[in-house]
Amino acid sequence: MLSNMKNSLRLLAGAVLVCGAGLISGHSASAASDTPVAPLLAGLGTHEWPVTTGVPRARQFFNQGVRLLYAFNFPEALRSFREAARLDPALAMAYWGQAMAVGPNLNAPLSAENASKAYDAIQAARRAADGASPRERALVEALASRFAAAGIGDRPALDRAYAAAMERVAAAYPNDPDVQTFYADAVMNTMPWDYWQKDGSPKPATARVLQTIESVIAAHPRHPGAHHYYIHAMEASDDPDRALKSADVLGSLMPSAGHMVHMPAHIYLRVGRYADAAEANVRAIAADEDYLAQCQAQGLYPITYYPHNLHFLWAAATLEGRRDAAVAAARQVAEKVPHHHAGAVAWTADFPVTPWLAFVRFGMWTEMLTAPPPPASDPYATGIWHYGRGLALVARGQLDRAATEIGAVESLASHDAFKTTLKDSPLQINLQIAARIVKGELAARRGAFDAAVRVLEEAVALEDAIPYNEPPVWHHPVRQVLGGVLLDAGRAREAETVYRADLVRVRENGWSLFGLARSLELQQRSADAAAVRERFAQAWKRADITLTSSRIIGSDRRPSSPADARVINLPGGVTLSYAAQGDPAGTPVILLHGITDSLRSFEPILPHLPRSLRVFAISQRGHGDSSRPAGGYTPRQFAADVARFMDALGLPRAVIVGHSMGAGNAMRFAADYPGRTVALVMIGALGRREFSADVLAFDKAVSTLSDPIDRQFAHDFQMGTIARPIAPALVETFVDESLKVPARVWRSALTGLMGADIGGTMRRVNARTLIIWGTRDSVAPRADQEALLNGIRGAELKVYEAIGHAVHWEDPARVAADIVAFVSTERHRTRTSASARR
Repeated sequence: MLSNMKNSLRLLAGAVLVCGAGLISGHSASAASDTPVAPLLAGLGTHEWPVTTGVPRARQFFNQGVRLLYAFNFPEALRSFREAARLDPALAMAYWGQAMAVGPNLNAPLSAENASKAYDAIQAARRAADGASPRERALVEALASRFAAAGIGDRPALDRAYAAAMERVAAAYPNDPDVQTFYADAVMNTMPWDYWQKDGSPKPATARVLQTIESVIAAHPRHPGAHHYYIHAMEASDDPDRALKSADVLGSLMPSAGHMVHMPAHIYLRVGRYADAAEANVRAIAADEDYLAQCQAQGLYPITYYPHNLHFLWAAATLEGRRDAAVAAARQVAEKVPHHHAGAVAWTADFPVTPWLAFVRFGMWTEMLTAPPPPASDPYATGIWHYGRGLALVARGQLDRAATEIGAVESLASHDAFKTTLKDSPLQINLQIAARIVKGELAARRGAFDAAVRVLEEAVALEDAIPYNEPPVWHHPVRQVLGGVLLDAGRAREAETVYRADLVRVRENGWSLFGLARSLELQQRSADAAAVRERFAQAWKRADITLTSSRIIGSDRRPSSPADARVINLPGGVTLSYAAQGDPAGTPVILLHGITDSLRSFEPILPHLPRSLRVFAISQRGHGDSSRPAGGYTPRQFAADVARFMDALGLPRAVIVGHSMGAGNAMRFAADYPGRTVALVMIGALGRREFSADVLAFDKAVSTLSDPIDRQFAHDFQMGTIARPIAPALVETFVDESLKVPARVWRSALTGLMGADIGGTMRRVNARTLIIWGTRDSVAPRADQEALLNGIRGAELKVYEAIGHAVHWEDPARVAADIVAFVSTERHRTRTSASARR
């Protein structure tokens, strides 16, 4: 897809030139040749810096070289400066440019090979300086102080000497924007990526850099180098917004220079403009692909700067919730930088493992578990592979195997390589975080929430200590995991604090906005939650996934899937299929589905219910994989099954939640077993014997049904219960479950529902009751809800605008939050009442 979005980057030279052809040193006049070294490239902007030469074409190549220096395409800059020297061997600044191109830069230290080349180049510049201007001679002499005659030399001392020399040149030429910009570059290279104090204040040298660059931008608002360096200076600060104007300008100044097009994303990611960050990298990828295809560029650019765009796209798309784009970019990163290339520059070591990080982030457990292992010689990649497998196994419920993977990650985090070749990288910390995340998820899955929170808090501290990098060195903000676990533990107030902290670090990210909204809903702070949900909707507007948590764990295999279902035999010969999740000591909550549905009806809602609750989803008699007795499908018989189910599991009391027919059965249970009902929740419940047109039409259609049930009929029935689209796979699941129900059960269950004494039943309910209803419910209209409100003492109604009959399918997160808040209030009321009696 990205390759089809390429910008044009055309060669303007009259003859067809190969970008990498015939490189020569150009260090002296005798190096002149008739063979061109580089082409002129289009799309690099119009920035010019006057130099002393009588050869117009040499001036063109010199200016191109300067633009490419600003764009951090150092190999191509070197070619341009060599071509300028070929065309005018007396152009001292052409050799100055060559020394700058092979010298140290913010992203790469000086190698021994380049140290020799840089020294030779700057000596050639000194030899040609007689005909240069005073400004040019000053620049050449300043740069000469950067390189030693033999090897790399004392790099910190040489870099400081160069910065001091450039300070003097800058003082002498205060109105030259390029002198000022290269002075800022010299100072930044004395402290690359380390410009800010721990308290957020700029280092003294950083303050000079900012003042210098801001002066250049004020006088020359389209200076590409000044904007580029300003972004780098500000991106790690506490106020990245200060560089937003530079970000908004820079991308258009050199549209065919991929790195310059990419650079605004460094600020966009910091300020929460993830879509802008993603699109900047889409354009940068296109520009670089065109450049690489035409110039067959070699060296570090194809395995560093170009895949950095892909890596950044993966990170930005992930924060937008765009799984398809993120996974595609992650796979491309690994293709461009496979394991044998990783580490050529330290910050590329993460590139080959990016697909696994994407699989983990989006719950693609099958892909993770089938991914082949990396080379054993790469301890970091091997550790990330085990981390991904560990999370996948937790999600699949294979907890003992997950524990084994944790051991592997911990062992690899102590590998000798982290004491030698990898000792200066943050990768060891990544593995330490990875092990703790899997430990935390494993502990949470086992219900040991205190232990899970402790180990995840350790991971947060490790993550916070990692030096700034963009994208962040650790791929998944740990607070998003910790917040989700706290919600599962029923600790909503603590989760709120965690999510707010993450939103300071990773602004307006949808993952934490989703978690924050849930934490507020669980605290019954409806207005605050609604405001956050509006922010979430904005953050998630391009997403192609539906969140059930601030982290994805278990999406491959939900607790309610048949593979996890259990079977229980009840007295009287009825066998019920059910699924259970949550803390065995938590408040029991029993979920009862609608007609022809099954326990799978609650798949959308189960991930949203905290594991501090003990939740049971039952396939009622005749439905799903439960037994189908010959007769008896009335609300009274369904309710009796629930009582026997509770007896079998030793549950004295429970919250009973029902949808549609299940709501009628739940209400009957509350009436028949008042001492066993903690609270009652009814979703889309019938409240009158005056049935809606939809119910009457359905009754007529069901009366003529025969086996096997027509799939289209079942599909139309299920689709008729929703007003907003839901995932097609879910619809097909619900249809499949309906087809399991024989025609006689369709008829008997509907007859039992329509023949029930609804009025008499509701008057016998004394449990605290919550009614949930969607305004587009044509099965159980508003009049039914008013009847229930009037018939059940103290009942309360939650109205969902523009939602249909199956409210828990269309807005499962909100339904879950309302249920949890209602249950929490009931628990508090019960404890308060008990305390008063004491």
